[in-house]
Amino acid sequence: MRIDWNIARALAIAALAAGCSTAASEDVASACPGGGSELDVEGYGLCAYPSAIIETGFRCPTTHAHTYFAESGVICSTDALPDGVLQQALLQAFGATGGGGEGGSAGSGAGGAGGAGGSAGAGGSGGSCSTETLAGSRAIDVLFVVDNSGSMSPVQGALATSAPDLLAPLLAADVDFHLGVTTTGMTPKGACPGGANGGEAGRLFPVEGSAPRILDAATADLAQAFANNVNVGNCHMEEEGLTAAILATGTLAGQQDDPSTPQAGDGNLGFLRPEANLAVVFVSDEEDQSRCAMPGCAQQLDGNKPGRVRAHAIVGLPASCVPSAGQRYLDVVATLGGTSASICDPMGPTMAALGAQLAADAAPTVWRFAGAPADANGDGTIDEQDLVVTVDGTPVDAQAAGGGTNWVYDAARNAVVFHGLVPAAGAAVEAGWCN
Repeated sequence: MRIDWNIARALAIAALAAGCSTAASEDVASACPGGGSELDVEGYGLCAYPSAIIETGFRCPTTHAHTYFAESGVICSTDALPDGVLQQALLQAFGATGGGGEGGSAGSGAGGAGGAGGSAGAGGSGGSCSTETLAGSRAIDVLFVVDNSGSMSPVQGALATSAPDLLAPLLAADVDFHLGVTTTGMTPKGACPGGANGGEAGRLFPVEGSAPRILDAATADLAQAFANNVNVGNCHMEEEGLTAAILATGTLAGQQDDPSTPQAGDGNLGFLRPEANLAVVFVSDEEDQSRCAMPGCAQQLDGNKPGRVRAHAIVGLPASCVPSAGQRYLDVVATLGGTSASICDPMGPTMAALGAQLAADAAPTVWRFAGAPADANGDGTIDEQDLVVTVDGTPVDAQAAGGGTNWVYDAARNAVVFHGLVPAAGAAVEAGWCN
């Protein structure tokens, strides 16, 4: 990393001189004699010594001969350290990044002076380093599956009218959300809006793209946009909501365009995000007629985002105002977890309660900076290579062990966004960077 901690070269030379007579005594009872602290960073055995020890003369233990200087102290290692591991060690030990090369101090333009048997440290840029506690927000993708049969017109109208009730808890909690709508129709049947004639087959409404299909907090006139999208029409009599949900969050989620349909750009790519939990909300006054058997339907839906899917149902409950209870939807809710409400009840309170539940179910994976971090390595882009991220004080690599991604830096949101790793509720997430 391109870092300057302005350590005097004389300090590095004097501290590492082979004949240093004031070296810390190597007490055999400690792996880090002389007041050092033991660290384990990604399997590397390390000793950390604060600057107060260095200033009185110092050499690393013979068992930890690889030496790395920073302004706040020295890291001693049993093995040569990759730069990313070194930065994590410095942050964990001293609360700041910015070490020099092995055997040397952090540079001041040119490389720092090398110690006995060591090479000069990497050059710095003359800047400073910072650590910020990031502000967390929660992420969730919400799919509404709305029945487009002939009896649903009043319900669709009630959904549209209650859009502000749904949105208020999400916006108040600063939830990072996506909202999308599809229908229970699988094949074209009649004169429904949206371009698919009622046969969305899991594609987000409107499939012809005449209006935004993926809504978020930045969507213009958000409540009206959602109201427009839930008015899906009334032309279909075969409700296959579970199949539609499985397709919408499965195959279609990875497609910009559905190759089996004539509409262009009608896939759902971009709706599902790796950092977000998923909620599917079924709204129907009839029983589901999907071909999948229970509990296979629920298992297929959960398989599209294992362990991170919740289902909610606004349907006919037993002995309610509609002749057919949505028992298969209720079974999916029971399997995946979620809430159920009667389609006969006033929609405003139902949607308000649903919005609050969605806000609570969102994943704490988006952690925003107050200001912009720095391009520490000088490559012209602020990215994962410029940051050292810790969760509750433990450094977390951007790349997961064995492949995959733990977190990325999202420039559009100016945030560290966790993918495979989800910090626990109440976790403290910090990022260190240099400029």
